[in-house]
Amino acid sequence: MQWTEKYRPNFFEEVKGQEIATQKVKQFIEGFSFRKIKGKNPKKAIILHGPPGIGKTTLAHAAGKETNSEVFELNASDLRNKERLREILKPVLEQKSLSKKG
Repeated sequence: MQWTEKYRPNFFEEVKGQEIATQKVKQFIEGFSFRKIKGKNPKKAIILHGPPGIGKTTLAHAAGKETNSEVFELNASDLRNKERLREILKPVLEQKSLSKKG
């Protein structure tokens, strides 16, 4: 196991140097809804962007642990067209987690 994986932060409070990003992800999660509320469209996604090594993946994994949700990691650079994206995501979208709540 790589050192970076072994010591990766597991929860928001362990993520250092990304306080604003961590707070915004927390706010998104708190306001997330799976159902449409009368007159409002629920937020469906969050995009983490930036240069390599700033903690995007770590923040996503911490959010998964905080919410007891399963994380499906997908590298956009591996997908070059819409059909390939559908092929990879279809099984994920049609199933429910056996061990996690979200």
